[in-house]
Amino acid sequence: MAGEKPAKRGIELALQRIILGSRWLQAPLYLGLVAVLASSIVAISSIHLLQRFLEANTVANDRLIVLMAMHLTFVVSALLLTYIDRLGDAQKVDSRP
Repeated sequence: MAGEKPAKRGIELALQRIILGSRWLQAPLYLGLVAVLASSIVAISSIHLLQRFLEANTVANDRLIVLMAMHLTFVVSALLLTYIDRLGDAQKVDSRP
């Protein structure tokens, strides 16, 4: 019985390492899904805003202003995410020996 505990502990540690290591295999998939979701939200927002501009005579000005603000928020956040990503890449290049 004494010989079984270290073997079980080794198997348990190996399993934990595999499970923890597998999250890095999933990270690119999740990042891709986030990028697709963000781009589709901006596209849908753009299409909705364009439709409302085509119906500008029937839509209240307050509503158009709110829609424009929402669209600009999506655009600015996308630009900021791109800028932050470039900063991260620049820091990776600078930190290489």
